Amino acid sequence: MEYEFTIIAAGGTTNPCRFILDKKGYKLFIQEGDDIARYHIAVKGERRFVGHSAPEVLGLVTMWEEMGDDWHDKLSGLPDIIPEEIAPDE
Repeated sequence: MEYEFTIIAAGGTTNPCRFILDKKGYKLFIQEGDDIARYHIAVKGERRFVGHSAPEVLGLVTMWEEMGDDWHDKLSGLPDIIPEEIAPDE
């Protein structure tokens, strides 16, 4: 299958994701973890979002914006959305 557009969460997506988080009013941090782990952190008010990459953190922020603080309580109301097929190699 040919796609008109593909974007992959890689190094080139880090800065645009940080830009969006900054624009949304988040303070951004990078914290070194154990061994080679590095955490990207976005903080706004009393809320903190932590991930292994800026795209991951932006995804968490987007999930929270959609579902709110009680997102975990809403999980049982969500359908399981699992891809039916493995994506073809390009």
